[in-house]
Amino acid sequence: MSQKLITDLQLRDSFSDDVSLAVQDSVQTYRNTGAQVADFLSGILSKQPSFMKNLGVFASASSGSLLISARQADGISHPGSSSSSRSEAVFRSTTLTSGGYTVRQYTSALPALTMIVPSGATLSAQASYAFHLYVYLYYDGTADGICISTSRLDETVLHNISAISGSSNSAGVYATDATTNAAVRLIGGIRWNSISTPGTWVTPSTVFTTYLENGLLTPDMSLSLTTGSHNISAASANRIRERMTREVSANADIGGIAISSSNSGFYTTTSTNYQTVTNLSVSLKTSGRPVMLQLLSDDIGSGIGLEGETSSPRMLCRFLRGSTPIGRAVIGARYLPVSSVSFLDRPSAGTHTYTFQVAAISGSGMAVVAYAKLMAYEL
Repeated sequence: MSQKLITDLQLRDSFSDDVSLAVQDSVQTYRNTGAQVADFLSGILSKQPSFMKNLGVFASASSGSLLISARQADGISHPGSSSSSRSEAVFRSTTLTSGGYTVRQYTSALPALTMIVPSGATLSAQASYAFHLYVYLYYDGTADGICISTSRLDETVLHNISAISGSSNSAGVYATDATTNAAVRLIGGIRWNSISTPGTWVTPSTVFTTYLENGLLTPDMSLSLTTGSHNISAASANRIRERMTREVSANADIGGIAISSSNSGFYTTTSTNYQTVTNLSVSLKTSGRPVMLQLLSDDIGSGIGLEGETSSPRMLCRFLRGSTPIGRAVIGARYLPVSSVSFLDRPSAGTHTYTFQVAAISGSGMAVVAYAKLMAYEL
């Protein structure tokens, strides 16, 4: 038989049951079923260390307790035995010095893939603040399970996991049973926009799935399951992406950026006593981390300095948290960029109002803050 060459390869949107490829002399046709091709590709991809398939998160509150379960990607169905309904994950080796990996398949509603956060366990949540949990699968070399964490975990290392109880009131990694040297894989998370009573769990505001399929992860593949609606769509993915953008407002929540809604205009004062600059006020809810305060330019003519003084121009400026001065500086120039004025505050957790004040302290000079805005955000 003479050599046959495939000459026509066409991009297909999907596999039908039969896939045919024409050859050079139109005498011989190569045939394969779509199912065979899909199984072949799945087999190749499932050998990649980053592989995840058909995994999602379910969460439900009852009598102050919270049930969390690993489900299929729809967040509703338990894993099944068929190729389309089973769930899979690849974990790093449970031997720390090994570069190997382990493929785990989930083909039924395993009890180990469900855990309960009991009433009374606060997990470090604070009243009136937003709170979220990260949900992971784990494998410790012997057993599979599901665990939660109050922070993102490094999936390239092994973790020790504590047993959850009604007195689990600190941040950490928790599962139904304690274990050590466990490999973990993130499958999603749970968010409450505001905690009413820490330790009394209620229906989450949002349950989201980090959709890792066939070893690929892109922002467009993040899926959202809002309580009461379990439709997975591109719009849901976009809402998750929008939530990843920090809120910008004159009254910002935790994680947001507070920027005054209007600028100072061409503000001037000759007073030697501190004067609050017009419009430079913001409110920021914080969790206890340091807060950066800074002036921003809102016009090409913005600046800060002292005018009308012929020698040794000086002015005072300071930030206030509420009525408490927290940072003071002396400006010895006639005009500086407003962004040169900043301060790092260390407030306690809570909602704080920040303002900015200036005073003229040299002769008949006039302190000027031109077209500036005030910005505050938690690091």
